[in-house]
Amino acid sequence: MLDLTRRAQPNALAVAIELMLTTGMRRGEVCALMWDDFDETKREVAVSHSLGNGEGGFYLKEPKSGRTRTIPLTEHTFNMLKGMQDDVKWMCAKLKVKLGQAYILGTLETESRPYNPTQLGKDFAAFCKMNGFECTLHDLRHTFATYMIAEGADVRTVSDYLGHANPSMTLDIYADVDPEAKRSAVKYIEGAFDDAMSVFQRDIERRKADLDGSEAQSCPERISGVSPESIPFSIEELEEMIAVLKKAS
Repeated sequence: MLDLTRRAQPNALAVAIELMLTTGMRRGEVCALMWDDFDETKREVAVSHSLGNGEGGFYLKEPKSGRTRTIPLTEHTFNMLKGMQDDVKWMCAKLKVKLGQAYILGTLETESRPYNPTQLGKDFAAFCKMNGFECTLHDLRHTFATYMIAEGADVRTVSDYLGHANPSMTLDIYADVDPEAKRSAVKYIEGAFDDAMSVFQRDIERRKADLDGSEAQSCPERISGVSPESIPFSIEELEEMIAVLKKAS
C-alpha cells in the first residue's frame, strides 16, 4: 500500500495514508493539519485540532483527548512533507497567500478548504477496492499501534502517539495484540528462577567439595557453608524454586 501511495504523492489521499500509517493519527486529525503544525526544525507535527462533520459542513474541534500532542516523523514522512512545503511556499508567494493557515491536505486560497474526512473515507474505500486491499481507513491507525507494540515500544509512549486519554485505554485495546510475545516472555521468569537456583546450587556444590566426607558428616551445617539465618531466601521461596526445577527436569 505504501509503495503504491508513495508513487502518487503529493496526492492528498496518498499523503493521508502515509501519515496515518506512520503517525497513528485519526482521519479527522490528519485532515485538520495545517502548515503551522509542521515543525521542520524538530521534524514533528503538532496535533492541535480535529475536523468534524456536521449539518453545516466541516468544523474544527479539539482532538479527542482534549489536548495537543506532538508526533515525531519518520525520515520518509518528514522528507515528503518538507518537499510539499517547499512547493507550497513557492505557490503561495505567487498567489500572495499566507502559508501558515493553509491545510496540508487542503486548498491554497485565502480561506483554505480542508480535505473532508468523510470524502477521505470514501476515496480510501475506492482505492482499496481498486487495488485488492481489505481494510478500513481506521485500520491504518491500528496497524501503526500494532507494529509499535510488537517492536517493544512501551504502552505509555504508544498511548501518547495515539492520543488516548490514558495508557489503560491503550492496554484495553491492544492487550492481546501479540500472543507470541506473551509466550516468549515466560523466558524472563524462567531465567530469574533458574539463575537464582543455579547460583545457590553451585555455591553448595563448591562448599561440599571443600569438605571431606568426615567433616561433612560431623558438621552438617557446614555442607552449605552458611547458617539457616544467612540463607537469602525464605522457605516459601526455596520451595517455589525447587518446584520449578523439578518441573523443568
